[in-house]
Amino acid sequence: MSDRDRGTRLTPAAAKRESETTRLAMIILGREAAIFFMNEPNSQLGGRPIDLVIESEEGRERVEVELAEIEYLQAVAKKE
Repeated sequence: MSDRDRGTRLTPAAAKRESETTRLAMIILGREAAIFFMNEPNSQLGGRPIDLVIESEEGRERVEVELAEIEYLQAVAKKE
């Protein structure tokens, strides 16, 4: 269970990571898909992206790399 699920307040750094990465996900995926992506368990990442982002800068980087890969695949698919 994440800190957020327990009602614990996020540190300013964690809140900033969460906000910025969620915004990025919305730009890449659209609102509904981004909400789903951030909150559902992701086997490649080993957890929910939102939890990884809140937990650490390393988690944020891993999630943002995954988003970049999704964005790349979407761009390639549009060209085909």
